[in-house]
Amino acid sequence: MQNSSDDEAGGGKGMQPVIVFPFRLPKAGAVAIQRALHTTDGASRGHVSRTSALREELVAALTPAGGGQVSTALVLQKAERYLPSLCGLACALTNQPRLHLNEPLNFKWTSSLRKTKHKTTGSRKMYLDWDFKFELVMTLNTLGLGYARRASEVLYSGAGGGQPDEDLKLAALLLRKAAGVFTHLADTEIPRWVGVADRETAVECNHNIAKALSIVCLALAQQLTIKKALADGMKKGIVAKLSAEVCHMLENALSLAKMYPNQRLVNKHFLKYLELQITMNKAVCGRLLAASHYEQEKLGHAVSYARLAYDTIQTIKPFAVQNDVGHVFRLYNMQNNHVWVQKEVDSRVLGLPEGKSVVKIEPFLLPEPEYTDIF
Repeated sequence: MQNSSDDEAGGGKGMQPVIVFPFRLPKAGAVAIQRALHTTDGASRGHVSRTSALREELVAALTPAGGGQVSTALVLQKAERYLPSLCGLACALTNQPRLHLNEPLNFKWTSSLRKTKHKTTGSRKMYLDWDFKFELVMTLNTLGLGYARRASEVLYSGAGGGQPDEDLKLAALLLRKAAGVFTHLADTEIPRWVGVADRETAVECNHNIAKALSIVCLALAQQLTIKKALADGMKKGIVAKLSAEVCHMLENALSLAKMYPNQRLVNKHFLKYLELQITMNKAVCGRLLAASHYEQEKLGHAVSYARLAYDTIQTIKPFAVQNDVGHVFRLYNMQNNHVWVQKEVDSRVLGLPEGKSVVKIEPFLLPEPEYTDIF
């Protein structure tokens, strides 16, 4: 198609939108760690005091005084600082299961993915659990959600420095790190928590939810790769395979999220977000396939894929991708009707190509514990 511009031919350098779900960060309630673990040993007292202070800093970052706005960067900093001390506390409680406590260690957290607020008070339900594994799982969830939120801030406000390519790289890294944290939760920490399935606890303490969050973050990182590939002029057929993989990943994530035992507790906006993302990315993939066939002068296939993308995108509210897909469909259809007159392909035989993943999880490991015993 020598007489068509890159945009007309489906170049669409800006056609891959990246929408990060606006995750809330959980809130943590105060815990009297020093009072519960009173000790006369000097070193142990120092460990307990530091652990308590670092947790209080994290609690304060999650709930700013005066109802101020939460700083994601500050929460990440405080969570990362608290983890080595928390791991120390976990080791001490594991090594000394009969360690005398002056009072129970009642860890309290809200859920970031719970569906509704309390009907009477309007506040989020605070889950309470004496098991330190609950504290560890929720702190790691805070870290993972924080990385995802930070990626969103980098993308939407240039918080990574304002250089588009650098912002994309940093956002992708943050999403891969988030995926690593959630994978660690799903594969290691939640399975270690004996009896978690029988507890009334936060939604994100579920294995399938953690796995779904990991997949969503990795799919978002892949979308950033697609955005960069389109800007660099990569062949549309290749990019379509990357886009197809995003669709497959998001469908898997939605399936996992819907496996949560009590569906009514899961934030309906998160489930709707996944459905929207699947629809949008199927339309993007169809548009890319249409552009690929257009470049090969296979107008029958190009129109068919453009029509499929257009029909798919009609099921959601209008936005930029819908306008773009509609323009491409009308252009291809007009050219085929008046110039090429090639037979369209039955939509029932059209489908997504085999996906290709090019992003990898950033592996996460717990930090070394700052201490291992309390005397």
